[in-house]
Amino acid sequence: MAQQFVGCGVGHGCESPGLARRSVTCTNAGSAATTPDAFCTFPNAASLPGAPSTAACPSGQTIAAGASTSCSISFPATGSLISVQGGTGATNDVNGGNNPTGGNNPSLTPVSVNALADMRATLSNLPTVLAPGKLYTGLVLTCTNVGASTAVAATCAPTVDTGTIQPGSLV
Repeated sequence: MAQQFVGCGVGHGCESPGLARRSVTCTNAGSAATTPDAFCTFPNAASLPGAPSTAACPSGQTIAAGASTSCSISFPATGSLISVQGGTGATNDVNGGNNPTGGNNPSLTPVSVNALADMRATLSNLPTVLAPGKLYTGLVLTCTNVGASTAVAATCAPTVDTGTIQPGSLV
């Protein structure tokens, strides 16, 4: 069995605020027609932020020559370089056997996992009722980054629509 680490970067639709998702794809690249008891996992999952579970990772599978299986995990993004290790193996694996860190079974790929900024805008000092055409002063727009990393090039501007004032336009 051989494996390939597949990262999922910012803007690829696989992050949730504050979480990073990583996948590993494991392929039967050997000469055996099938690999009994094959698995695909993250051997160092317990040492990753939040110690994500690998319970959903496939194990005990029979993988045909050239076929693949994969596993994904999510963990808190810390904004630092993290070594995520994928691992694979099978009973008849001649280079590592069923040890995910033996032979050619492991993949150690350091990845920079960016924590996401999470901007929130709030308007305060609003009266309970707003009269049409009246000018209101003393309103306060507060923009706060409640995310895990620095907001880069953040702006904060309210948007106004007929009858509605909303904090918005956060970039």
